[in-house]
Amino acid sequence: MWAIVGHAGMWGRVHAHSGTVSGVYYVDAGDGGAGGEFAIHTRLGGPPHLIRPRTGQLIIFPSALLHGVMRYDGDRPRIAVSFDMTRATD
Repeated sequence: MWAIVGHAGMWGRVHAHSGTVSGVYYVDAGDGGAGGEFAIHTRLGGPPHLIRPRTGQLIIFPSALLHGVMRYDGDRPRIAVSFDMTRATD
């Protein structure tokens, strides 16, 4: 688990995680309409599916799913907590 405080000009490269399930919780989505959409990539080079963050929103997805964050240009910081979960072994 880790926290991210996003400021104007920040973005997140396309990547995937190891693990089983990953997610992001938006503590404060910052300025709505200022970019910074969560981008799900079904294939590299294709257009991503964009999700506009909202305060209190939780996005959960398979860890292997390619994803990133579009450039955020808001005046207010955006605060998010991201996490990875793995299946427990016996």
